[in-house]
Amino acid sequence: LTWISGRIGAGSTLTVATNGTLTAGGSGDMDFSGILTNAGIMILTNGVLRCIAYSAYGGGYGLLVNSPGGLIDFQADVFIDTYNDGSGVGAPGLINNGTVRKSSGSGTSSVNPPFFNLGTVDARSGTLGLNGAYDLTGGTLTFGIRSLTNFGKIQLAGAATLSGTVGASLLNGYQPLTGDSFPVLTYGSRTGIFTNTVLPFADAWLTNYDTTVFSLQVTNVRPTLLANASQVVKELNTLQVTNVATDPDVPPQSLSFSLVSPPGGMHIDANSGIITWTPAQNQSPATNTITVVVTDNGTPSLAATNSFSVVVQEVNVAPSLPANIGTRTVDELSLLTVTNTATNFNIHSSIIG
Repeated sequence: LTWISGRIGAGSTLTVATNGTLTAGGSGDMDFSGILTNAGIMILTNGVLRCIAYSAYGGGYGLLVNSPGGLIDFQADVFIDTYNDGSGVGAPGLINNGTVRKSSGSGTSSVNPPFFNLGTVDARSGTLGLNGAYDLTGGTLTFGIRSLTNFGKIQLAGAATLSGTVGASLLNGYQPLTGDSFPVLTYGSRTGIFTNTVLPFADAWLTNYDTTVFSLQVTNVRPTLLANASQVVKELNTLQVTNVATDPDVPPQSLSFSLVSPPGGMHIDANSGIITWTPAQNQSPATNTITVVVTDNGTPSLAATNSFSVVVQEVNVAPSLPANIGTRTVDELSLLTVTNTATNFNIHSSIIG
């Protein structure tokens, strides 16, 4: 459904189903004095979506309910407005149980009616402003970060009571560096702090609460460890595997290598990452999962892990006889008895005389 003008009247309802899409793209106001429920996708591209509480229109009030799983997506610098003539017919507002996202536009998109967030407010581009009354308890604010200068922001009007969860995602393969800071949230003043954080695992983050700005700062970046191909080695032969790791920090931090529960006799050089191993006969035939860990010396230290397999094949080792059993002398018609002793080095077979 594409909505370009008109009004959802008092007492009326419109529901966007889970497989439905409503595009609000008019050139003027798109008003509703009834209840607009979104369980699918609402795309805002143009014009003004306006919640109305006005006695002249049948005494209704506009309520926008974003259901769990629903997405309201600002794809331009447009806003949701409100009008209340003070007649006491009701309070317009937006109740978010799904996701309200600003995905496009470098400017500001505002939500002016009262906003109650029990879901996620996701700022990926430009600024998403909450200009009316708002309640963040139980919800999540999250920010998309594309570069040091291109990241989503949220602006809270007046005195903010911070609560709920704060999160971030790195977009388009972007990797920040240690020390990078992103001022993602502004407010007139604030009380409280976020009770939970969901931040990109590849970095260590610091949450900074300044007087009017909340920022996310990277304190360390996880090293990267290239994956190794599967290996095959014969018992009693030496295997050597080189691990390659890099640290994205500038300058790079020191890295150290280690193994998690390696098979007996396997060794890794902590500095070079080279694995050496000569599997014994009693370690074949077998398939081993080798887990390598590389750790930096940042604060806090971070580690990366990779695993690969090593197949140990059995080898048939020939038995040995004494090199010289000595010259024997025997008289004719007399019995000569010579006892041979052999050593079998292969524990998987026995000697056939």
